[in-house]
Amino acid sequence: MPPTVVHPPRWRLLLLVLTCVFFVVVCAAPAGSDNTVLTVLGVAGMAAVAIAGVVVLWLTVRPGPTVRIDAEGITDRTGLVPNGLVRWDEIAAIRKREIGRGRGAERVLDVVLLRPEEFRARRRGPLRRLVDRYRVLMGHPYVSIPGSAVAVPLGTLIEEMRRWRPDLTVMELPPSLPGLFRRRSRPEERHRPPRW
Repeated sequence: MPPTVVHPPRWRLLLLVLTCVFFVVVCAAPAGSDNTVLTVLGVAGMAAVAIAGVVVLWLTVRPGPTVRIDAEGITDRTGLVPNGLVRWDEIAAIRKREIGRGRGAERVLDVVLLRPEEFRARRRGPLRRLVDRYRVLMGHPYVSIPGSAVAVPLGTLIEEMRRWRPDLTVMELPPSLPGLFRRRSRPEERHRPPRW
């Protein structure tokens, strides 16, 4: 069986880069103000959006696939600092998760590890160790595949994972709690599962 190779959605990422450029230009107006507070806010906004734009641009132009699924396991390169190969014998389950609500929600596949400490103890560079510490601090799993980083629906990705490992457990988290400013939903929308 040939491996499943998934590339990033380059056109979507390029649109995000252009959006970042737009917001850098928007933040330039207050940065040139005579008001010190507006200048600081404008420069900080320009810096933050510019850094985000450079990261997204790097993910767009970086050669190679973002996810590879084969007999060995899942090779994850979705983030700025790749996780690399996660072997099938290290994976307990795949967990579906949605961050946010509505059409703008980000769908994520979390790779639940059998022994996260062993995975973290692998030989890694300083940047990867820093990202791992951040994930532990925020309560995030070590390996997550965001839907925005792959050019196929996450449901298709799950099917491909099950093609290589038919007994793979896929868990689904309940939808996130409603925010303070959510719109009133119709009765049929209240218990709608995440869109996959």
